[in-house]
Amino acid sequence: RHSPMANQFIVFPVTCIFFFLEALVHYHIGKTGQAFGLSWPPPDELVKIVVSIVICSALSSTATAAIESFLDRGSAKEKAKAQ
Repeated sequence: RHSPMANQFIVFPVTCIFFFLEALVHYHIGKTGQAFGLSWPPPDELVKIVVSIVICSALSSTATAAIESFLDRGSAKEKAKAQ
């Protein structure tokens, strides 16, 4: 099994991609009122969207790694007690 931090090198970009796709859908709905289709934001708005996604993805990945590490320590303590 990989360490929680190593897993985040996979989780972070995957999360960024899905958050970006979701943001584009929300942007399109906000601009057109239609759920299907694609509206590409202008460059200044696109930068804001990407920056917010990277920040939120980093926070999500960090929180996930911290929680996994905490749970792994608890699991290791339980295994040590059982022996």
